[in-house]
Amino acid sequence: FNWNERTKIKQKGWYYRDDLGNVQGPYPGSWMRSWHKEGHFPAEIEVCMGEPALWFKIYHLWSNDSVCFAMNRKSIARDISKAQAFVRHSSVPI
Repeated sequence: FNWNERTKIKQKGWYYRDDLGNVQGPYPGSWMRSWHKEGHFPAEIEVCMGEPALWFKIYHLWSNDSVCFAMNRKSIARDISKAQAFVRHSSVPI
């Protein structure tokens, strides 16, 4: 989520890749959460925060759908740790 801090204000927010691979966004977390709850995003969809740089599948960031895109200090700290661990143990190019 540090990427979002370096992102220009007009580009801040959540992005996702649609079924055709096109980048959509930025959108506020509340919109993304609502769309996810309505079933518009499968767990395999790729998302990122801030100017698109590092993409994650929803299930890599959140194992519990009820907390997807819910942002508070505790969830941000937990999700940063999960994202960092994923990058360290994967072959994702940065």
